[in-house]
Amino acid sequence: MTSRPTFLLSLALSLAACQTDGQVDTDGNGSSDAAYDTVFDNTVVHRLDIVIDAADYAAMQADLDGLYGGGGGGPGGPETSEDPMYVAADISLDGETLDAVGMRYKGNSSLRTLYQQGNRKKPFRLNMDKMADEYPETDGQELLGFEELTFSPNYMDDSQLHEAFAAELFASFGVASARWAFTEVYVDTGSGAEYWGLYTMIEDPSDNPFRQRVFSDDDGNMYKPESTWASFAESEFEKKTNESEADFSDVQAAVSALNASQSDPAAWRAELESVVDVDAFVSWLAMNTVMKNWDVYGTIAHNYYLYGDPLDDGRLVWVPWDHNEALLDRSGPGPGGGDLTATEEIFHTTVSATSWPLIAKILADDVYADVYEAEVQRATTGLFEEQAAVARLEELHALIAPSVAAEQSGSMTISSQSAFETSVDELADHIRSRHALVEEALDGR
Repeated sequence: MTSRPTFLLSLALSLAACQTDGQVDTDGNGSSDAAYDTVFDNTVVHRLDIVIDAADYAAMQADLDGLYGGGGGGPGGPETSEDPMYVAADISLDGETLDAVGMRYKGNSSLRTLYQQGNRKKPFRLNMDKMADEYPETDGQELLGFEELTFSPNYMDDSQLHEAFAAELFASFGVASARWAFTEVYVDTGSGAEYWGLYTMIEDPSDNPFRQRVFSDDDGNMYKPESTWASFAESEFEKKTNESEADFSDVQAAVSALNASQSDPAAWRAELESVVDVDAFVSWLAMNTVMKNWDVYGTIAHNYYLYGDPLDDGRLVWVPWDHNEALLDRSGPGPGGGDLTATEEIFHTTVSATSWPLIAKILADDVYADVYEAEVQRATTGLFEEQAAVARLEELHALIAPSVAAEQSGSMTISSQSAFETSVDELADHIRSRHALVEEALDGR
């Protein structure tokens, strides 16, 4: 292994410190007035009660039939980009009640698969004033300062911890990350409250509190892209804020700068850094790679947000999203390709600049490559250090065990209770294997 220049390691650590202390607020509330310490207290399991009119619930199921076809357990239809319908629901979160809240199912493959299985434990979101046209009194309605909340059923996750622990890892690493809390969900669709199971309640990055907490300013452009950045297409950058303004100049400039000639590396870096917070992306990429995450940029062009931070000249900041396929061991093609050596997997040396230019072009630059290498090494410390990680996972496992044990067939996403009970041991094995892979990759540099 070639020795890493000390100044580059110091640079990477100082950049990360700047992100944690200045740009992003990973633990506190920033300038947000939302009740984070109440809604996202992750030392307890919360309770959400939902009441949906029987006719509205039937309409929700018919809507899924129309989107996916085949009926509850049938073969299903093709994937669709159309969102499921909203219905009005009365809710109570730990006794804090709101009426006529907008509720709809959410998700892609997870929703489709759970629908086909006839599983009630589907992902959904709540929008507190979505039904204002029908119920004017709910206009501007918020739940303890939050307008939107999302609920993940922890699909494909016997531990029920991947979503939460990955978000916590990103936050501990200085990456802008949504807050979360475990929540038992009970739903009454006309026959009394039924337990839909344990969910991970997640902050919506497009909601004002997130932008106030993380960036101390909520006026910037927030995007939820489905783009590789190989070229710019307005349709691939869905606006979540300032939707009425048909101005995509920030993301267009970013894609253009990324794909410009790298014949003059210093000039290329300067232009890219003027429109993109490259350090934030490199930190995300390092932690995302070290933990291993499948359903993300580098494998598929979604599951991230971009925010043009007004307090940083509108530079775009990477915000990760949807971590249920993080921390997974899996065979077959994955991030970066199929059968990879340690160096190929950790340093993305086989990633094509045509397919995934944000990874390939940034890591092709010597300066960014050295910073990335230091960030990879840093990612194995802190919360992802083996003993620290296992201790935190054991703590979270104990917290949610009664809620998971109470789940019933048809409302669970674990494969079995015994699989849940041994899931922390499997995660510990995964973490050990990732540490060994990183060490092997660093030794091969």
